[in-house]
Amino acid sequence: MTVTIHDIAKATGKSYPTVSRALNNHPKISEKTKLLIKETAARLGYRPSFAGIALQRGKTMTFNVVVPTLQNPFYAKLVSEVQRRCRQNGYDVNINEYDYNPTMEYRYFDRVLNRTCDGVIAMPSSFHHTAELFNRMWEFDIPCVSIGVPAGAEKVKIDMVDIDMKSPSRVEYLASLGHKNILYAIGGHAEFQTDICCRSFQREMEHVGLPFDPAKNLCVIHGYVSDLAGCGYNCGKQIFQQFPDVTAIVAVNDTFACGIIRAAMEEKVRIPLDVSIIGQDNIWPGLYTPVTLTTYDLNLEDAMNQCFKLLFQSRNRAPIAVKVKAQLIIRESTGPAKPQKTSAIPKKQV
Repeated sequence: MTVTIHDIAKATGKSYPTVSRALNNHPKISEKTKLLIKETAARLGYRPSFAGIALQRGKTMTFNVVVPTLQNPFYAKLVSEVQRRCRQNGYDVNINEYDYNPTMEYRYFDRVLNRTCDGVIAMPSSFHHTAELFNRMWEFDIPCVSIGVPAGAEKVKIDMVDIDMKSPSRVEYLASLGHKNILYAIGGHAEFQTDICCRSFQREMEHVGLPFDPAKNLCVIHGYVSDLAGCGYNCGKQIFQQFPDVTAIVAVNDTFACGIIRAAMEEKVRIPLDVSIIGQDNIWPGLYTPVTLTTYDLNLEDAMNQCFKLLFQSRNRAPIAVKVKAQLIIRESTGPAKPQKTSAIPKKQV
């Protein structure tokens, strides 16, 4: 049973206000009385109420971080970075993983309006189903920062830290190596998120003057949300058996790319001699694939610097959008396009 201040007052014969003041080191309470009350509190196993302390301070000293999944090492890396910054500022962290479930995602953000934390760092799937919640957070002066610019952002009052991947883009870099038959490989996402990512890839293709045909430049594998590498592996199997003209693959993230590289090994496809592969996130598994993975580092350290600056600013202003520059990390998985008279990918023997 929970021990309360009333229990300590009864055990010591002191009034409720005296016990409360003694536990909070009020200067008008004598040292003798403080000692008696604190010793009694320790003996009875009294612990201060978190809600009571938060009410007294006007703060919970806690931030929430809301991410789609922790199965992807990138999000685990992000959460770790948030925890490190919170510790530096004297805050604790609540980790909320919504597992690409819109209902769960809505619930986590709805709870914030109950003042269960002092602010939120989030990677929302979109704002289509949560816009009202974020607008109320802004209205109630609850700090919230979105990493990235999800669909529907134009309808929401929220600070955002966006990642600039345009100099050069993934496709622009591959095109500079002579690649024209470039395929986008994606999976493990909800359908609307897949559409957003595919449109971004299409814009990258159009920017360098390459045609985009979903039948030739897109491979989508649904499912496998909890195993992105496995999803990438199955996507790779499909690519190397059904897209013989492809010379370069843009993977939705590094975990997915690792699975594609495994499939390439089994299909006797040489990386990068036959096909180049580029990922995104710069997570550690990309350093230990048979050929190290070319990737985009999304610069989480700088992104977190910007997030925490925004969290500690007053909301008495217009929302702020900050861009953080990503960095292309060139490793072994990309190389010049191979002049082809025949298919770059060997056909399977029947």
